[in-house]
Amino acid sequence: MTSFEIDANGFITWLDKTAHNFVRMVRTMKNVAEIIRIETIPLVPLEYGGLEQSYDYVTVNRSPFILLGVGFDAVDEKSGFHYAQYQHDEILTEQHPLRGEQFYLTKGIMLSEDEVLELIETDYLSLFEGGNVSRGKTNIDAGLHPRFVFFDLEDWIGL
Repeated sequence: MTSFEIDANGFITWLDKTAHNFVRMVRTMKNVAEIIRIETIPLVPLEYGGLEQSYDYVTVNRSPFILLGVGFDAVDEKSGFHYAQYQHDEILTEQHPLRGEQFYLTKGIMLSEDEVLELIETDYLSLFEGGNVSRGKTNIDAGLHPRFVFFDLEDWIGL
């Protein structure tokens, strides 16, 4: 009988580090969603507050990516109409009753971009050697590491 011995310590260390980094990556995405919420809320049309309170986010692991979907999904109680996308795309800024802007989510994402990139650089990419961030895009190229991609929730269904 022949026996072999394999030192799995390196592999186990790699697995531990990967698990830790994955948890940190998901936490970073949650923080990114919060930054976008903070930048977007002042731009959200306000009449009764339903749209403002409907902000939500979703993270999905689609290796080698972690996708972040952010958006609003307010529903008119009487008609059942989901009006967030309509408010975003169709209603002009000057038509909003108390405050708000057309393309509020798109603008909020753009306004948050610098802070998001800084967070990713410091909180996530610093865990890996060779990670880099391309400024000026919302699709952040992190080399072989997961990319951070932003979606409106209304587009999320199409993934």
